[in-house]
Order: sequence, then structure tokens, then C-alpha cells
Amino acid sequence: MKRSVFLYHVVPLSLYACLMLLFLLSLSVSKRQPEISSISPEQVRSGDLMVISGRNFGLTRNKSKVWLDQSPMPASAIEFWSDTSVKVRIPSLSGSGLVFLETTGGRSNGALYILSERLPDRSSGAFLPGKPYLSRINSSLFKPGELVVLDGDKLGTRKKNSEILVNLTGKAPESMLDEPDTGDYVVVPPENIAGWTDNRISFYLPEEANCGPVYIKTTAGYSNPVSIEVERSGRVVLSEPRSLKILQEILVTRVGALPGNNLVLWVPQPSDGPGQKTVNYQSNREAVREDGLLKVYKLDELASGFEYDVRSEYELSLNSVEYQPVLSEIPDYYENGEMLESFLKDEEDIPASYFTRTASAVIKREKNPYQKALLLFDYIQWKMDPVPGYPDQDYTKWLTDRKADSFGYASLFVSLCRSAGVPSRIISGLWFPDRGEKGIIHYWSEIYLPGFGWFAADPGAADGILESVLPEGAESPGGWGRLNNGYVAFSRGSLQGTPYSDRSIRIDFRSYSQQNIFEEWIGNLESCSIFWENIAIIAE
Repeated sequence: MKRSVFLYHVVPLSLYACLMLLFLLSLSVSKRQPEISSISPEQVRSGDLMVISGRNFGLTRNKSKVWLDQSPMPASAIEFWSDTSVKVRIPSLSGSGLVFLETTGGRSNGALYILSERLPDRSSGAFLPGKPYLSRINSSLFKPGELVVLDGDKLGTRKKNSEILVNLTGKAPESMLDEPDTGDYVVVPPENIAGWTDNRISFYLPEEANCGPVYIKTTAGYSNPVSIEVERSGRVVLSEPRSLKILQEILVTRVGALPGNNLVLWVPQPSDGPGQKTVNYQSNREAVREDGLLKVYKLDELASGFEYDVRSEYELSLNSVEYQPVLSEIPDYYENGEMLESFLKDEEDIPASYFTRTASAVIKREKNPYQKALLLFDYIQWKMDPVPGYPDQDYTKWLTDRKADSFGYASLFVSLCRSAGVPSRIISGLWFPDRGEKGIIHYWSEIYLPGFGWFAADPGAADGILESVLPEGAESPGGWGRLNNGYVAFSRGSLQGTPYSDRSIRIDFRSYSQQNIFEEWIGNLESCSIFWENIAIIAE
């Protein structure tokens, strides 16, 4: 009797408990976000076996996926799966990229793989002792936004003290031992940098890049150049050149202070890009440091009854810009999602998630990012009415009141685009009429198109927000894919500066630049009046 009870009751219950424990353990593991620690080998050819190591992959594959950039691998290519290791057979590839794991716990970090079949040798040129040296690049032909991988030596480990320079003009120094003319190059922005070690740098190619040399600059100097060809899905056409000299002035008056005080001013610079280039700059004060596009000025020991100022003059070269992408070459997906992730999130002035239902209703089943953004642009033209200086910035009322200023138009458009999965950002700056004394604070937008890069759109101007300052019958200065030569950008997205002091009072406000700090009051600075004057035209 006891043996029968043991066989028919105790044993099945024990087996059931073990199975339930294994199930709960598997479920617990599957809910954790996977993490990739390494891949082997890093340089692969089609047909190679790649081992992906890490944790939280799940005890079994189930519906989990391995992604090579934007392409999921077929189940037949996955040969082994455990919680800490996955083995995959590499399919036919067109280039290097990032490998991800996606489970019920989320998507892992990306690990860089290099396609050996497209790894040309770039080791020619003199090796200068102590200087950074580039030996290899993962390809010779790139589109904007594609991943560039540079191998070498002495490339530095701190991005803050080093720079990547890509060519703007197609011009190259006569000798590879000559230093490049910085006017012919653009520095790769931090958000484009995917990885940086002493012997490998990976970055997403900026949309301004042209065919020509690429350099690494560290505190030791410039590297040898490696040359690339750039192929873009369209072109950016510049016309109507215009020279403009502007004055940027900040006045500090009515000071009330005791000894032991400082005032730090975070002053934005013009943000060069297509159609805009800073030719010359001078100031009455020397900045104590630069934080991206922000010049940091420190005024020490302000005294009551005295006045202070920071005066900067910029000479700009401006052009009208027309963006002409080849629509048949704009894919429905992004290969540089890691770089663009921050341009899809909610921000203080970009409540993207609030407009998700509206965006879905407008784009319906459209998949192409260009077409989605154009539908949303047209929707705003139909829905909204322009009111310059409209005081109500409550985004919950935009679509009911149907009124907004240029900031409201730009913020609404960017929010809708991000809701629809199109990376986008607000551009803050000024618009200068043909004849005038001061610039008009204005906001417009940029969307990112795969294979093309950033594409400008000004929904406010297209809907007549600047009509009151235009000559009668004049065409709008900006719209879908076009800006005239009056636009000057000071921030593309939000500029985030690191505070000068941990014990300061920080002041932020909306102006011709989006930034987290404009002023820092430090120590015994009790009161003062600070006037950020409208930027004036000095000469044209």
C-alpha cells in the first residue's frame, strides 16, 4: 500500500514540482534583458561560425532572434543556443555592422563584426613616431549614416581630447605628411561615434561627408590619411550665396554682489551645416572652455555699480539650400539605429508619445520614412494656424486650439515624426530678412533619411508664420526640403553642457538656442540684470 502511494502520488508530484521549477527558472531568465559581452571571431567571412557570448539569452531559443544590423537571421543559421552562448553561421553579407540578440526580455547591446571580404589594407604612408596611425578601414565606399571602422595604433582612448575629421570639399593635401586644412573638413559629432579604443574607432558617417581623406587628431597630432568614396541617395543643392556679419551681445548690469562671486555665461555659436559656414570669429573676451557648440565665459569678482559685456562677431557664408533625395533609394529601415536612438525619444519640448495615436492615424500603413514625414508635414499645414509669438505652449491644446508659433510648429512636427518612427530634431536659430537690422528668433526641423542624412523642413514658414515680415507677394523662405539664405542655426537638437560648478544657480530659458544652461551664478552674486540682446546685422 505504501509503495503504491509512493509510486502513484509522491513521484508524480515531485516530477511536477521539478518541471514547474524549471519552467519558472526559464521564464525568469527570459524576462531579463540580454547582454552581449563578446563575439568570436570579430572579423568574419560568409559561412564562418560566430560564437556570441554573454548572459540572459534564455535557456532555449523559442521566439528569440539574432539580428545582423537590420536583418534577422533565419532559424536555420542558428546552430546552438544557451543562456550564455549562441552560435550562428554567417550568411552572405554586404558589409560590416552590429550583431544584436532580441528576446522576450528586450534587445541586447550591439557587438561590432567586421566583414573580412571588404577589409582593404590602408597601411601605405609614413609612420610618424608618437602620432596616431591608421592601418585599415572596413570598406572604401560608404553612404551617409553607414558604419566606418578604422583600425590602427595610438588612436587614444578619450573621445573628448581627440577628433575624427572627414572631408567636406573633396580636396586633399598634396602630401600625406602635410596637415589638413581644417576648413575643408568637419569633425564627426559625438552622437555619431559608436566606439573608441586605442586601436579601433567606429563611427557613423556624417551626411556632410564628401569623398576624400579621413584623419584622426589626438593631442599628439594628426594621423596618416585614409581615403573613402561617398555615395549618397540624392544631393544637396546650394545657391544664392550671401555674406553676413552678425553681432552677438550679452550685457550684465545692476550688479549687487560681495567679494567671492562669479558669473558664468554659456554662449552658443552658429552651428555650421549645409548652406551655413562660419568664415571668421572674434570676441572681446576669451572663453575659459568650449563644451561642444557652447563657449563658456567666466566673469570673476563682479562689483556693484559696474557693467560687463560679452561681444562676439561672426562672419557667415550663407546659401539657399534645396534637398533632393532620390526617393527610390530611400529604404524603409535604418541601419544606424544606435546613432539615431536619441532622436526618437520624448524630451521636455518634444512629447512624442502624446501624439502616437494622431501620427498613426495620419500615416496609416505607410512604411517609408520620407513619405511618413511628408504626410505629417501636410497634416500640420491643414490642421494648424500660424500665430507669431503665440504665448500658449501647452502641447495638449495644440490640436484643439489649432494655433502655434514657429516653435509650436517645429515641436509638433518633430513629436509626430518621432511617434511615427522617423528620427527628427528641432533646429533653433534666427532668420535674417534681406533688409533688416536684427534677426528674428525662429525654429524649424530636420528629419533623418536613411542613405541620405538630415533633411530640413520648416512647417511654420511654409504655413506663413513669417508672412508679416516678408515683402508683399514674396515666397515663403522655407518649407519642405528647402531653406533660403536667411537661416542661421545655433543648435540642432538640444545642447547639453556640463555645469562649471556644482554649487551654482543655473538658469535656462528658450531663446535662439536650445541648451540646458545659459547662466550660472556662483558664490556671493546676489543680483544682476542680464540682457541677451537680439542678434544684430553689422554688415552684409
